[in-house]
Amino acid sequence: MSCGEIITSNNNGYVKRFAKLNDSKFRRAEKLFLCEGIKLVLESLVYADVKYLLVLNTCRDNFGDIIALAKNRRAEIIYLSESPFYKISTENSPQGVITVVNEPEDTSVVCYDGRIFLADGVRDPGNLGTIIRTAEALGYSRIILSDCTDIYSPKTVRASMGGIFRTAVVNTGSMGDVIRSLRSDNRRVFAAALTQSSVKLGSFKLEKNDVFLVGNEGHGLTDELISLCTGTVLIDMRGKAESLNVAAASAIIMWEHSKSFD
Repeated sequence: MSCGEIITSNNNGYVKRFAKLNDSKFRRAEKLFLCEGIKLVLESLVYADVKYLLVLNTCRDNFGDIIALAKNRRAEIIYLSESPFYKISTENSPQGVITVVNEPEDTSVVCYDGRIFLADGVRDPGNLGTIIRTAEALGYSRIILSDCTDIYSPKTVRASMGGIFRTAVVNTGSMGDVIRSLRSDNRRVFAAALTQSSVKLGSFKLEKNDVFLVGNEGHGLTDELISLCTGTVLIDMRGKAESLNVAAASAIIMWEHSKSFD
């Protein structure tokens, strides 16, 4: 299509295709995902491989710098009227720009170097995105996941606030194999779990090569995974709450661990 053409129909092929990217199966098949909102769009244009920039035509004069950056990155610019733009958007109050981004090619290649954080069975996209965002902010270079929610769902991407572009996030079919490999490399792996032998976080010295594992929001970690770890840690809580949200717990663990990075 020509760069100046405006799409006005919801039945347009581009619109149908991009709207279907809200479905995880279609995302995986296409190896594309959406980033929406000014901040995420800018992050994607700087750090990711953007294929298309979608612009709400009534707002195009507000996005001259973003359009110029997209052209510089060789992304195709597509202008849409309100109805087709809103069909693609997943926001309650769209800001008028969306990027369609190519998935990185190495999301299943597990590498064991650097500062690593592990998550198994995290199902809420907001939690996973927040864990990714926190890991990037606190200096982790890699997050390894197993049986977690789709990292490229709009909610996960939004909650990561760009962290998904600056931290390697990989999926593994076996968290057990990851733990075994890390321990064979003389790295300690601690499960965040309440057991009879759990040690309070902050009561012992952490090493920069230590690795932490968090689990599912409702069920935690399996006994099998816990048994493979060096030990278990818990967060000392002073109030009456029985547990913390997994994203909040991960942030506390990463903050405490990050003190050993320097």
